Amino acid sequence: MKPEWFTRKGLVSRTGFLVSTVAASMLLLANVGTAMAQDGAVTGCVTAITGEELNGVQVFIPGTSYGTLTGDDCRYRITGVPAGNYTLRASIIGYQGSEMAITVVAGEVATADFVLDVSAVALDEVVATITGERRRRELTADIGRVDAEVVTENNRMNDVVNVLKGQTTGVVVRNNSGTVGTGSDVRIRGTGSISLNKQPLYVIDGAIIDSNNDLYDRYDGTIALGGQSATRLTDLNPDEIASIEVIKGPAASALWGARGNAGVVVITTRKGAQEQTQWNARADLGSNTQTTGLREDWPTTYWDPASFGLSDGDGSLYSQNLLRDEDPFSTGLYQNYNGNVTGGSGVLNYFGSAQYLNQKGTLPNNAQERFNFRANFAVDPSDKLNLSFSNGYTSSNLTLPNNDNNIFGYMGVALVGFPWQKPLEGVQDPVTGATINSCPQALQLAKVTGVPAADFGASCPETSFYAGRTFDVVESIETLEKIERYVGSGNVTWNPLQQWTNRFTIGYDMVNDRNSQLFPVDPELPNGTLSLGNIAKPFESSRNLTLQGTTSYDWLISQDLDFEFTGGVQWYRQTRESTLVTGQTFPATGPAVNNSVIQTASDFFVEQKSIGFFVQGQFGISDRLFVNGAVRWDNNSAQGENLGVQTYPKAGLSWVAVEGDGVVNSLRLRGSWGRSGTLPGTTNALALVATTQVAFEGTDQLGISPLRPGNPLLSPETGEEWEAGVDLSFLNDRIGLLATYYNQKTYNSVVTRDLPPSVGFPNEQFTNVGQIDNRGFEVDLGARRPDHLRARHQQPASPAGSALRHVRQPAGPHGHGRSPRSDVRRDAQSLGSGR
Repeated sequence: MKPEWFTRKGLVSRTGFLVSTVAASMLLLANVGTAMAQDGAVTGCVTAITGEELNGVQVFIPGTSYGTLTGDDCRYRITGVPAGNYTLRASIIGYQGSEMAITVVAGEVATADFVLDVSAVALDEVVATITGERRRRELTADIGRVDAEVVTENNRMNDVVNVLKGQTTGVVVRNNSGTVGTGSDVRIRGTGSISLNKQPLYVIDGAIIDSNNDLYDRYDGTIALGGQSATRLTDLNPDEIASIEVIKGPAASALWGARGNAGVVVITTRKGAQEQTQWNARADLGSNTQTTGLREDWPTTYWDPASFGLSDGDGSLYSQNLLRDEDPFSTGLYQNYNGNVTGGSGVLNYFGSAQYLNQKGTLPNNAQERFNFRANFAVDPSDKLNLSFSNGYTSSNLTLPNNDNNIFGYMGVALVGFPWQKPLEGVQDPVTGATINSCPQALQLAKVTGVPAADFGASCPETSFYAGRTFDVVESIETLEKIERYVGSGNVTWNPLQQWTNRFTIGYDMVNDRNSQLFPVDPELPNGTLSLGNIAKPFESSRNLTLQGTTSYDWLISQDLDFEFTGGVQWYRQTRESTLVTGQTFPATGPAVNNSVIQTASDFFVEQKSIGFFVQGQFGISDRLFVNGAVRWDNNSAQGENLGVQTYPKAGLSWVAVEGDGVVNSLRLRGSWGRSGTLPGTTNALALVATTQVAFEGTDQLGISPLRPGNPLLSPETGEEWEAGVDLSFLNDRIGLLATYYNQKTYNSVVTRDLPPSVGFPNEQFTNVGQIDNRGFEVDLGARRPDHLRARHQQPASPAGSALRHVRQPAGPHGHGRSPRSDVRRDAQSLGSGR
């Protein structure tokens, strides 16, 4: 018998089943299509009142995760918006925020064009903090914000630190040197420490990064360049940066605990936007040159024979300027190529960039070649969940010259040269009258002794450089640094309720730093025993892991009163593993450690862990008055084991006293008080011993000797600060004034204390003493052109049926003139997500 499915009846049955399945599938697809058709879209353009097209403007619907950024052509598009009535908001630094009421119709596209006016003081500007994004009107302490995209576009910088120069008050950026590839020192509100790290804490997309100077300062002169050094911030590409927040002083950085006393720099990289894919490319070509006028200012060295008893009273004075006369400087080619892509579709947004930097310095052996790559993604599986991923990779090769305060460097051998040995051609012998080649020392000896100057020829070497090390000798020394670095983070934002926001961040910073310094084998070189060959190869691996979680709940008590609670935990671990190998005296060929006669090696490993818990409560009244209080508890492995948990509290108030039209457009008063700390060195609290060889019962045995006593009560330095300020804009927002007075005190300064020899420890002990006072006044004055000097630009009429209106911030969608802070912070996180 044939199987049933071969029979006509069976065939009809199976056919019917297939028909039913296809019909059901089509019906399901139709239903899905109908459901999708229930969503609409919003599109438009954002321009300035001058007619300039604005890119990077945040356009979003408060209270939802629907939002995006405008592209280079001012256009934006938000898709997947359910049908209904909404308030659409546009915001960007330096412009007054604007809102429009829109109606989204299923299957249709609503158009909303914004025209933004310039604002000297932007109270609704969003600023990143450890508890999330906040509007400036809520901040009780001054936090500077730098629009890095605008700064880098206008100034073509290749160093992230230099983006901060002149952009916010209280920040001083000082270059270590003019050498290509070297870093800069950053000071925020002066110096609050004597011996500890004075650099601020740097955070990139939630990941705490290593920003220490490189190995040249950590190996006790094994590799010495005379003070110049590269910092790990030089690894970053400024074109990847969207914004930088500068958190100044303990009053603002209390929630960063024992790492925030010197300030915190929060760097946010660029993100994608839901729009058509956009490709951008740029090439910068130029040169690095030594300023011509500076050559004339090089210091001249002098020799007065009378000071050495070699003058016959003729008043002879000799001088030389080797830097100007020999001129080791040249012009170096500068090349910087950047490309990026941004876009998004549906639930995925992306940003990718690549950079190739190749530049040569003004000294012969100074050059840098750097590759930077970045890939950022944001995924919105639902309107309650946002996932973002940040990935940055750097590969850098840097050649550094010996320079500055260095007897093997260009400056050292020139400025400490010997003018009495300066070669002189065609001079007259004061005794014989013959024309000879000589030097000042021989001529003066001849005048004093009556012996012909030619007889003192041995005192006239071929060069007057220090120790005979000419610029060619300095150039022969090779100092190389190779960096491989990855900085990445993952961020999860979950909003189970509109007023409840949860965030989790994992950040990772990995740095592999390989260095080498080679004195080539050449007995003719005047480098002493180093001319027999000397090579040093330090290698350091640094790992930095950050875990952080926060939860925030915004309780709308009444129409004009709300309370927000935020709690969080931050865990940080840093490890450093270093090795150093050196080789001395090796054959002319094969300059390597394993070929050397004398070989040495050393290594060390350090680990530092910290954990902090923090809570913050804030009351908001009518979106005008904000009062907050917070506290952080910190425990860190670098402090003394008997010290226990450290507490860092803060409190503040912000009052928007005036906001509206009139002579004074906005007036905000603010005040804040807080404490934070600076961690001692990783091993400062520990007792140290050294191994040594001792004779015991007629044989050599391994023993130990004390080096330094520990301090189980060594504490972090504690900074305490109060500040008061005013933010003011007037004359139709044409003039803005931000003024802040701060008063800082640093307690428990970490210093070293000399111990009497009878104690048995040859090295000093780290201890806490004294107090450092630091106070100042910061003023930021800004102005924009009067209305009659700006291009006339009328706001476009609203398209029919779109129900658009233009209102002044901070009128919100709730009818009582306020915008819930939780909405603003959540919207800022999901900008560009499109869902």
